[in-house]
Amino acid sequence: MINKFREFIKKYKNLNLILSGISLIYIWRGVWSLTDMFTFGEYDPAHFWSYLIPLVLSFTYIYINDYKLKELIHTD
Repeated sequence: MINKFREFIKKYKNLNLILSGISLIYIWRGVWSLTDMFTFGEYDPAHFWSYLIPLVLSFTYIYINDYKLKELIHTD
């Protein structure tokens, strides 16, 4: 199933670029927000899960994508 997903993503490079960018933003948001939550002591279970779930999904997408983020680096 993972191989089929990888083939699908390779076929649509623009979709891969968009999903990789969104994943990076969600990773940044999740780490930042969870750090704030635990640093400043304002733990709220609803917010905790709204930060953790996209963070885990984003790491999963990046892992399935073989950590290939070369598409995001523009070198001329």
